[in-house]
Amino acid sequence: MIGTVVLAGVFFLVIAGGVAFASRYVKDGPKPAAPPAPKLSPQQQRCADDLARLDAAFTRWAGGAELTRDELEEADAIVRRRFELAAVQSGTRDVQALRLDEQTNLFLVAVRAAAMGHPSHGAWPVASPIRPMVVDELLRRVTLRPSLALHTAMVPAALSVGAFELAVQSLGGLKGHPRLRAEVLGWARDMLVSAP
Repeated sequence: MIGTVVLAGVFFLVIAGGVAFASRYVKDGPKPAAPPAPKLSPQQQRCADDLARLDAAFTRWAGGAELTRDELEEADAIVRRRFELAAVQSGTRDVQALRLDEQTNLFLVAVRAAAMGHPSHGAWPVASPIRPMVVDELLRRVTLRPSLALHTAMVPAALSVGAFELAVQSLGGLKGHPRLRAEVLGWARDMLVSAP
């Protein structure tokens, strides 16, 4: 008799547990699957790969590594491809008429190449007409996810609108990278000497 009661109790617990599980599953439903990663077009994938290589070279250079001529030529090619992509997407070859996000992306790419010493882009940090236009977008990005490239680009952009405190804060973000910091200070000196 006791065995029957125990068996009935176990049977009741199993049934109650199954009902509780089933009712929760029906109520909440299955856990939603993670959304699939957005599929990039071949052009977008190449751009992402380009930026990853450029950033890796820039970071190595900022850490003291010497770059080869091929790496500098690749940096130049990446800047040119990035501009061509922006021009096609925006329907203009005038950098001042590009969408703000494209201006910011192009400025970040050209500033990396300039910092590493590519002569074709050396004037961008000091003379680019879009410096004042990209300050707010650079600030938004550096607030969300600071990086060497963002701090590097922020200094000449901030100086172009007289935001000296912002420039100094971004210069502080380059601490630990004396080579990059010296390059950016050179841009600042050139900008201040040529300022009206």
